[in-house]
Amino acid sequence: MTATFHRVGIVFSNMSNIRQQRKNRTTTKNAVRIIETPQGAVPDIEDAVSLFSEDETQRLRVALLEWYDNNRRDLPWRTSEEKEEESVDSRAYAVWVSEVMLQQTRVQTVIAYYNRWMEKWPTINHLAQAALEEVNEMWAGLGYYRRARFLLEGANKIVKEGGNFPKTVSTLRQIPGIGEYTAGAIASIAFQEAVPVVDGNVIRAIARLKAVSTNPKDSVTIKRFWKLAAQLVDPLRPGDFNQALMELGSTLCTPSNPGCSSCPVSEFCSALSLSKQDSSVSVTDYPVKVIKAKQRHDFSAVCVVELLGSERMLDGNLSSSEFILVKRPDEGLLAGLWEFPSVSLDGETDSLDRRKATDQFLKSILKIDIKKSCNIVLREDLGEFVHIFSHIRLKLYVELLVLQMKGRNDDLFKSQGRKTTACKCVNSNALSSMGLTSSVRKTTSKLAISSRNKITCSAVQESSTTTAATAETKEVNAAPKAEEAAKKPPAKAPAKPLPQMMEEDVIPSLKAILEAQQDLSDIELLFQDNKLEGSFLKQGNPYSFWAFFPDGVLTGPKGFSLSSYNSKASTVEPFLIDEKKITAKHVIFWVEKRLAAQGLIPVWKD
Repeated sequence: MTATFHRVGIVFSNMSNIRQQRKNRTTTKNAVRIIETPQGAVPDIEDAVSLFSEDETQRLRVALLEWYDNNRRDLPWRTSEEKEEESVDSRAYAVWVSEVMLQQTRVQTVIAYYNRWMEKWPTINHLAQAALEEVNEMWAGLGYYRRARFLLEGANKIVKEGGNFPKTVSTLRQIPGIGEYTAGAIASIAFQEAVPVVDGNVIRAIARLKAVSTNPKDSVTIKRFWKLAAQLVDPLRPGDFNQALMELGSTLCTPSNPGCSSCPVSEFCSALSLSKQDSSVSVTDYPVKVIKAKQRHDFSAVCVVELLGSERMLDGNLSSSEFILVKRPDEGLLAGLWEFPSVSLDGETDSLDRRKATDQFLKSILKIDIKKSCNIVLREDLGEFVHIFSHIRLKLYVELLVLQMKGRNDDLFKSQGRKTTACKCVNSNALSSMGLTSSVRKTTSKLAISSRNKITCSAVQESSTTTAATAETKEVNAAPKAEEAAKKPPAKAPAKPLPQMMEEDVIPSLKAILEAQQDLSDIELLFQDNKLEGSFLKQGNPYSFWAFFPDGVLTGPKGFSLSSYNSKASTVEPFLIDEKKITAKHVIFWVEKRLAAQGLIPVWKD
């Protein structure tokens, strides 16, 4: 009788916690429902740490591993597992790279990055020979760049100490950047050590299996998750079991729409059992939602400085213009990465104040006095966008500043007093091929809407008597011959192949537009099989769209469709257009207009 009363008390505690988060209800009503809860429901983590019975544990292992064997995704870091000639150290390196990339990043995004990484650095010895800048460029777009630096530092340490990969959790933890989770993944998957792993997917699965009602971010609760995961891990197939549990959380036991009807371990799920007994309780109530800390709002002015008339030789090619990039400090946010010159702002500011701040930055940090050392060819605002970090909402104001130096561009790097700030000039071709952060790529995409393409070569060949444009004007002062030359229609450039145009012109600009929306996440864009394919999440609901080019060219018929996959029926809107003349800008506007018509994004305004 005492044990029965204690179990009822546990259920009461858990159920009341969940209900309190939704709305206040009467204690009497709760009590009646609690007494009717089946004896098998054991929802509170305080008493559930050791309550996986031996029978439960064994049956759960069998069910989950059988499901995994039949449903596991074919991923590049898994396919190599069956290669007999592959050494365990090579396997460990592959697991290490993939697990680090998968932290805070979707699987579909990681696949392409992983393949490129392993092609360039197939072994830990190859990675140890890389420079940090190379690694950062390869990592560009994945975010959380400290992960890349730690991979390089870890590889250097292992190679320096003999090149043998550590094989246990305790020895793996001594490598820079390898924490408890990564150590457990490598040790169990590559070396078959019977140790658990706990990531967000595992926390969600176990929280539902045991209906955990305590804060999943609390250190005490996290330790209990590790204890439960350790109890479950299969001693004969620890790596497969850990991957199975993570796969369950990633594909079926998802945050918003769990596939309980297809779940191989649903019979053990306390959250599902509770939801069947009480309609006010949902499986998605677990794990408990934690209120996120309010994001800090920061503001920054970004100045894309383009230098014309350069004779600087880069990569063996004579460049007609170059862009200035500045290297961020070696510590802190985006450490050691290259970006356009930028200056922090105190808040919302007008264009004049931003330009004053930018001019001061260029003069004091880069030793560029735009009023004395150069002529201003063009200066214009390119708009603004918001870039989201995990804890910062950064609003960036972008302007283009086209300059003609009175001396050589190389003279910039001979200036004294810039010992703490590294900078370099790169031509436009090098800029497009560099590995840049997503915020820098967003900035670069805005160059497409600028007036810089209207500048002719003769317009920048100013004599000593030519008056420089002021900082506030957008008009280009040129000699009469330059004006006459500007009136002549430029030679028509050959049309790009459709795949090239999509990759270089459409996808970067369209992605910048979508990433600027605060309620969109997990944005993916690619062009394949004559289709521009896109996907994103909006408030937790997944959407996909396709722009069709049946003949593989811009001219001729085109089509568009949009699908929404959630608890409601999918909605598809197909249609055709047949413009005879269409450019990359038309494609961007076309897709943007269709998404806006569905209420997914607002009309874009710079």
